[in-house]
Amino acid sequence: MKNSLCDVNVVSSRLGLGAYLRNFRKKDVFNYIVFHNFNYKRHNSKIIEWYYFLLFLIIKLFKPKRTFIVVVSPYWVKYFNENKGIPLSSLKLFPNFIDVKKVVKM
Repeated sequence: MKNSLCDVNVVSSRLGLGAYLRNFRKKDVFNYIVFHNFNYKRHNSKIIEWYYFLLFLIIKLFKPKRTFIVVVSPYWVKYFNENKGIPLSSLKLFPNFIDVKKVVKM
């Protein structure tokens, strides 16, 4: 959170709320929160569960103009929009360029 001082911050999903709060009043700072995947079953604590609830709630209610969730497939765009109420304007698709078939064969 304390290092989110750049004009453009690209952070992992677990650092997104901190980056957003750190730059809440700054009008020239963009935050990109990267989700490679999302799985509630992997939440190993109530703190993480509440963290994601709060992150999604803030983005859903306030619709920040300079904070975006970056996902790797159209599936996640649809999922976050329909299941979490995240507006499409707050979602960015950056496709995964790795050929999954080659990785699976390894």
